[in-house]
Amino acid sequence: MNRALARCIPHAPVAAAFATLLAAGVARAAPHASSPELLRTLPAPASLRVTGANPFRGQTELSLATPPAGGVVDVSVHDVSGRLIRRLVAGNGSAGMIVARWDGRDDSGAVVPGGVYFARLATVEGTATRKLVFLGPR
Repeated sequence: MNRALARCIPHAPVAAAFATLLAAGVARAAPHASSPELLRTLPAPASLRVTGANPFRGQTELSLATPPAGGVVDVSVHDVSGRLIRRLVAGNGSAGMIVARWDGRDDSGAVVPGGVYFARLATVEGTATRKLVFLGPR
């Protein structure tokens, strides 16, 4: 097995399987992560930031930057078990900044108990997650 491949994939069985796939032409090695070739081909990632108070009481604000290509954007709030609490944004988004607010309510309008929640942005390019600490209603 290739020494460079062994350094990149420390688990020997996985490295051996990948080497077999490379030899068969099924897989191909990606360029080095800092190579200009790779950086030019990667899409600009979408980003999610908590711009309001966190921890918060009442409501907080999330700012998301969508990639230049735009596309499907989904922003949702989940509890610590991964259960969907509320969908804040869903649909096709244009490139640029979007602001979403969460007031501590679920999709049915009921106030959720105070605790840790996760805001999740999903686009075609990937996902971003931020922790939210809701202290309860005002």
